[in-house]
Amino acid sequence: MRKTRAAYHYAIRRIRRDADDIVNERFAEALLHNNGRDFWAEAKKIRRNKASVSSIVDGVCTADGIADVFASNYQLLYTSVSYDVNDMNCISSFSSIDDFLSDHKM
Repeated sequence: MRKTRAAYHYAIRRIRRDADDIVNERFAEALLHNNGRDFWAEAKKIRRNKASVSSIVDGVCTADGIADVFASNYQLLYTSVSYDVNDMNCISSFSSIDDFLSDHKM
């Protein structure tokens, strides 16, 4: 009875250890073969938890208030760079980035 119990517990430990090795091997395979989708699926399996959503952002706790915080931050971000309509029209007139770069070599 004692040998059977010891063998059982040894088998459980071995299976748990091998399960981690299998997950790690899948993760490495996804990395080696550059399968972005498989990589992230394996990363999610390793984490085994969901990311929680923060209920407070910059001291604001209501959904509308948090949305306003993000809106004001993005507005500040997008207006921090000058925008010239003529420059944008010139850039958008090129059919590809290669055309633009070949025309504007430094």
